[in-house]
Amino acid sequence: MEKYIFQKLCSIIGFKDGDGVFGPGGSFCNMTAIHLARYNYNPDLRKTGMYGSQKLWSLFDP
Repeated sequence: MEKYIFQKLCSIIGFKDGDGVFGPGGSFCNMTAIHLARYNYNPDLRKTGMYGSQKLWSLFDP
């Protein structure tokens, strides 16, 4: 059922190969979004770890 709902939502929005996940609550979904954004910003995060990678706030330093 979950797969069908995501296929339907993606077709309405216009995504060809969309994907998604249902979360149990807002806090969990926000934490997942932050984790995915961080991984998208730095794909080597799994290799370098949090302390070996560039700090996220350094993006905003002038």
